[in-house]
Amino acid sequence: MRICASVLLMAGLFVGCASQKGTMSSGDDGMTMATATSGDVAAVEAVVHGLFDGMRDRDADKVASFFAEEAILQTTGTQNGKPMTSKQPASNFATAVRNATGPTWDEKIWDLKIEVNGRLASAWMDYAFYLGENFSHCGANSFQLFNGEEGWEIIYLVDSRQREGCEIPESAKPGVNG
Repeated sequence: MRICASVLLMAGLFVGCASQKGTMSSGDDGMTMATATSGDVAAVEAVVHGLFDGMRDRDADKVASFFAEEAILQTTGTQNGKPMTSKQPASNFATAVRNATGPTWDEKIWDLKIEVNGRLASAWMDYAFYLGENFSHCGANSFQLFNGEEGWEIIYLVDSRQREGCEIPESAKPGVNG
């Protein structure tokens, strides 16, 4: 009975810790809770918006500054009627921004949701991508970010892409800032 009570106590402690916004880390004084602040959420949001501003401005250096050196970009979708994924290093994306010609790449986002747990953050949003004023595709973006010595940086970005069935709010249509 004593073992069963100990297991239940440990399970209760684990569930209690897991339900808190924060993360456990070990320091010289034992385990401490690092909680998310509104500043963390605002900083993650600034990275998300800064990335798309850099893309719109064709500022490859600005775009690259938001990614960790080893960051990966991945796309999911359908090609020739079959599910597909493709991935590339984030540096390829910055190069594409640098070499872009023609209409502005404009990614409009909405329903941005950010979760922060210590040094890890996740940002999820719906988007519509335009070449100038012309719709290209829509989907969802999922960013994983790490708060390192240089601040919040994207370590992984995956998106879905579709051309049909997009429900785009008026605020995310061409001619609207952001």
